[in-house]
Amino acid sequence: MNSGAHQPAQHGEYLSETQAAAYANVSVAKLRKDRVMKRGFKYCRLGRRIIYRREDIDGEMAGNLVHPLSA
Repeated sequence: MNSGAHQPAQHGEYLSETQAAAYANVSVAKLRKDRVMKRGFKYCRLGRRIIYRREDIDGEMAGNLVHPLSA
């Protein structure tokens, strides 16, 4: 039954702008600024609606991992 509440995204699902911001632990304003500056996560525009693929966010974050040198 669908109560209208947002369900947690599963692999391969799309996230709204608000869900993507929460998932990536950034503000919606940061996502918007990144889009204007042509950087950040890949996204899809459906009319006025912006959606993100969870796997794209995961991939971008994995690609930005920093591995400190061991002493």
